[in-house]
Amino acid sequence: MEERVRAAVRLLPLPPEAFRSLRVEGTDVIIKARHGQDASLTHAMDQVFPEDCSQGDVYDWVAPAVEDVAKKGVNATVMAYGQTGTGKTFTMLGAPAAPEAGQLPGDAGVIPRAAASLFEALATGSADGTIVRATAHCSYLQIYGDRVQDLLVPDPSKAPALQVREAPSNLGSKGAVFVRGLSEYQVASAADVLALVARGTKGRATRATRSNEHSSRSHAVLQLALEVESVEKGNDENNDPARWSQFAASDVPPSTAQTPGTAGTRTVVRRAKLSLVDLAGSEKWSDEVAASQQFARELRAINTSLSALGNCIAALADLATEAHRGGGHVPYRDSVLTRLLQDALGGGTRAVVIATASAAQDAYDETASTLAFAQRATRVTARLRVDEVIDDSRRLVKAKREIARLRKR
Repeated sequence: MEERVRAAVRLLPLPPEAFRSLRVEGTDVIIKARHGQDASLTHAMDQVFPEDCSQGDVYDWVAPAVEDVAKKGVNATVMAYGQTGTGKTFTMLGAPAAPEAGQLPGDAGVIPRAAASLFEALATGSADGTIVRATAHCSYLQIYGDRVQDLLVPDPSKAPALQVREAPSNLGSKGAVFVRGLSEYQVASAADVLALVARGTKGRATRATRSNEHSSRSHAVLQLALEVESVEKGNDENNDPARWSQFAASDVPPSTAQTPGTAGTRTVVRRAKLSLVDLAGSEKWSDEVAASQQFARELRAINTSLSALGNCIAALADLATEAHRGGGHVPYRDSVLTRLLQDALGGGTRAVVIATASAAQDAYDETASTLAFAQRATRVTARLRVDEVIDDSRRLVKAKREIARLRKR
């Protein structure tokens, strides 16, 4: 099943009297024409969050992608992208306090809400008997100056840089990308995840800038890996061979699909990963930057990696067109960031982009660039896959489909 990337824009709150360089019409963001421009620029989004939106509004839009990680075994990535000081880290983290009595703070961001949602889905499945066993592991890293650092070690800045590698595959296709030596902790609740987030966030590289007192100078990636063993019930309708062959054309079978000719239930083990990405913000070169060599190196590394990310999105958007479908090069290896996000961008992963932007006149260029990136991302498509243990009958169906495909060549 193919699905395109979804993108939303969240506007930074401004004083009522501030001049705004854009307006919103439905899900279109229209940037007003400046002197020397012939017309306004219109960017179509899947969702626009106004300046007065709540953290809950943003998460409710993201929630289906997160919940399907636990319920259907579909990998998902949620990425915050935008200019520095526009609220990316607030959107992703908010107030990452451990939930008390099942409640999260009102300004809790995507990460604490996603952790709570995942474990709530697992608890519900365990209670109704559909989930037999579930395990979850958490890792947290940052990319600082093109170096991958583990945020869950005592002092990330002094730890050796980690290497991004590709796992071998026995199926003749590319293996999954992973970070060698990255620590991974088993977690049993949302509180466990948030404790690790709080611990790791303390080691993240930050610096005061003109637009943000605690500006993130690194890209941060939190990953939650789930393995869920569940029992799925069937019925006579599910045993219809014609219905089975119809589902065999998709790599994402419905949760009620089962081997033809069998009745009752089947046990299936699915593995899926949720990646929550808080990117460092883009920023213009200034005298303040030029005065500090370290600041300059940080900004150069951030802008270079974001530029590489934009190039990969552009290449993937081209590949989605009929003219380029089935061929073309995507420059994942141009940066550590794009290499690490390779599976999230071009693999069988559901991807969601939250673009944070300011309507302020002095942020015009950065906002235009952010909106162009988000709109381009919506043209990227992925063929969703589920990593599951399947029985011999379903393997036979897939093998017959592959043989039929090869015979058509």
